Amino acid sequence: MSYFTKYVCFYELDKNNILMLNTLTSALDIIDHKTFSTITRIIRKEFQINDSDDLILYLKNRGYIFSESEEKEILNYFKKINSEMSLHSACTGFKICPTMGCNLRCKYCYQSHSQHSNYELMSDSKLDTIFRYIYNYKYNLLKNDMKDAKNIRIGLFGGEPLLIKSYKKVEKIFKFAKSINSRVYITTNGLTVNKYSELLNEYKDNISMQVTFDGAKSEHDKKRIYPNGDGTFDNVCIGVDEILKIGIKLNIRININRDNIYGLQNLKQTFDEHSWKSNKLLKVYATPIRSYEKELPFNVMRDSEILDILMKKKLFGQKDSLIDALDSTVYDVTFRIFNSEQSGKKLWQVSYCEAAQGIQYCFTPEGLIFTCLRCVDKKEYSIGNFDENYVNINYEKLNIWKKRNVFDIVKCKNCKFILLCAGGCPFYSLERYGNINCAICNDIDKTLQIYVCHIKNKLLKSGI
Repeated sequence: MSYFTKYVCFYELDKNNILMLNTLTSALDIIDHKTFSTITRIIRKEFQINDSDDLILYLKNRGYIFSESEEKEILNYFKKINSEMSLHSACTGFKICPTMGCNLRCKYCYQSHSQHSNYELMSDSKLDTIFRYIYNYKYNLLKNDMKDAKNIRIGLFGGEPLLIKSYKKVEKIFKFAKSINSRVYITTNGLTVNKYSELLNEYKDNISMQVTFDGAKSEHDKKRIYPNGDGTFDNVCIGVDEILKIGIKLNIRININRDNIYGLQNLKQTFDEHSWKSNKLLKVYATPIRSYEKELPFNVMRDSEILDILMKKKLFGQKDSLIDALDSTVYDVTFRIFNSEQSGKKLWQVSYCEAAQGIQYCFTPEGLIFTCLRCVDKKEYSIGNFDENYVNINYEKLNIWKKRNVFDIVKCKNCKFILLCAGGCPFYSLERYGNINCAICNDIDKTLQIYVCHIKNKLLKSGI
């Protein structure tokens, strides 16, 4: 018996037209209110489905009407793909933390400030162990003719990876990465760039960097502070200028919450004064500050609210906007759905992140390995260890992450967004429930609604 799928969302575009989004097939259709009324009756089983009806034939072809077995087959197919991905995915990201020390005491940092002040450097012998492991890993991928070998990348993280005391360690990592033809991605606060200028210039063609702002100067200097409480905004600007002067690709990340979102026009003024946006090496992206508490603090905003404000203020979505991209799983899915370049492609998201896929390993100075960067100060979440001789991956612990499957999460099984949200953040699930296999619901529905509202004229003009 045929029926109308539950994997559908309706968003009003104007008094005559409604957008219909199929979250199972990624189909997008604009329908009038008369058609919507008929579809509503089909959903309520007040309208007899007749296979000879033109509308019914169209809806079947677009993947809105199924027999029960057809829909189950599609879902089972994706469940199988998800399982196979988790079993056969290769690690392509190796994050190295030369130290967990940091020269800042950012108020919202998810790492413990005690480890920032009482820290050790990773030993050369441990670094050599990591290098041997990465080299052999890449060699085995090449030997087996796996394309992932070309995607091996090395990240520098911390703490702050570019502390002055880490200079020799960083130089050693740069040399190794170049020897195996892998890029190095550095996440830094930008405050010591001038001390690394010569080294960065030597390896600039093999490096990408990321520096963070927490809004305009007035807000940034309240959050990203030195141990003595002084703000860092002006010195971060000096660091950004130096990175671009050297000629290194740079991502500027803006962490957003309710405290700083309304002052971002002032940050844009700073960018204009430095002419940063005209530099082709620079990309600016923003991401919501997350909270792992059961009740969201007042200053933490949902993705949908951030998107709405940024688009209303033209800080995102325009050619001359301050922000080039928004970073979260919710945004990734939302924008891909409406990206004309992706038209006709399937846009499912069944694995939340690199950690959930088990495709990144994070190495800390004390000899622990994690798959999620947010876990690096929580020993109980480690998935392995290493010393001066060996790297030991605990595959039982790793598989706890890799085998997390949205199709097995009870709360997700009957949700129409099951193919879009991947069950939410696994780390958040562990922190809140002590169980990685619990759902962490986001506001994908509201975010889609907000985005459609902002681009409805474009949708109507295109006709989808």
